[in-house]
Amino acid sequence: FELRLRRVCARLKKLLSTVDQGKVDGDSVVPDADVQLTLTRGAMEGLISEPLSALRTLITSVLASAAVSSSDLAAVEVVGGGARIPSISEEIRRLAGNAPVTRTLDSSAAVALGAAGLARF
Repeated sequence: FELRLRRVCARLKKLLSTVDQGKVDGDSVVPDADVQLTLTRGAMEGLISEPLSALRTLITSVLASAAVSSSDLAAVEVVGGGARIPSISEEIRRLAGNAPVTRTLDSSAAVALGAAGLARF
């Protein structure tokens, strides 16, 4: 049950990255019943407000511990499912001094590029 529900929620999250309101059918989530999930982007942002606050704290802490100013950043590469959520990308952009936030579907390539960039220093 939990795995099927997570898959439906993941589809809804992806949908809300492109539209303001999403509706997803959850066939077979519950035995003998079809479920339809509807959510607005605003409601989703309310649901993730606590993790978004933790992300703010983490980014601020990482920049401080690395002695890097947000103005030093040329761009920020994000990977993972959360990277598609507009409010997360916008918050990262804001904390990175308006540096462009880019997304790559291949997380291995993104890590390799980051490591190569670090190796230059």
